[in-house]
Amino acid sequence: MNEGSIIEYSQKVVFFIDILGFKSLIQGTKDKLPITPKYIKTLLDIINDYATSSTGPSKIVTQFSDSVVISFNYNDPAQLYETLLDLSCIQTRLLAHGLFIRGGCALGEVYHDEKALFGPAVNIAYELESKCAVYPRVILSEDIIDACVPFSTNPTHTTDVHRFLLKRLLCQDTDGYYYIDYISFPWFLKKDFTDKALVQGWLENKKTLKFHIENGLNNKDVSIKQKYFWLKEKFNKSFTSEVVNFYKTEMDLDVNIEEVIIK
Repeated sequence: MNEGSIIEYSQKVVFFIDILGFKSLIQGTKDKLPITPKYIKTLLDIINDYATSSTGPSKIVTQFSDSVVISFNYNDPAQLYETLLDLSCIQTRLLAHGLFIRGGCALGEVYHDEKALFGPAVNIAYELESKCAVYPRVILSEDIIDACVPFSTNPTHTTDVHRFLLKRLLCQDTDGYYYIDYISFPWFLKKDFTDKALVQGWLENKKTLKFHIENGLNNKDVSIKQKYFWLKEKFNKSFTSEVVNFYKTEMDLDVNIEEVIIK
């Protein structure tokens, strides 16, 4: 950095993401098998690959241990949508390993480059992740959506249309926060579900999620069990009559709700 370089904050959206249970993963075993450095590196590569998959002129990603910070200018066109989609993919990929992520998102002053990361918004995002997210979810407020929606890359998208598209990736929880919805049927990808194999693949993902939830509900740690109760509630609510009807009419697949929900 040149001596005359100006160091100042930028108004950015900041995501602070953490892998749940990573510390115990490092210290112990998983599925009765020892955890190797190679396996842990594989998990971190999944996060890094998706976190850096979408690019923007202001997007920066910093990964350290089990945490990832993603920042970009709030008016960076469509970057919020792309980042939400990437984080949804990260959660889906980690699910195959029985792992979940938790995160918080803030909008505010940040300094972020390849070597340094600090600022009030980083602190807020961390606080949201560690104290407010609680469950396996990445949360953000409607204020952030409102700040970013005017900057769509598609000239046919009005502010209301862009907000609608963003919210197709999200679900509002009972505490008012929105979270990236990796549990419900992905209606925003409906146009891609003309291929029955893709739908069946999604159903297999749901079976994997169900397996991990049922195992988690048997955990003796109350704080851990609480997270799986949250997942159970969201999982069971995701099998709506609309979803089942879509399987039947569009894919000719019969889904028996009584067989798929978690008792």
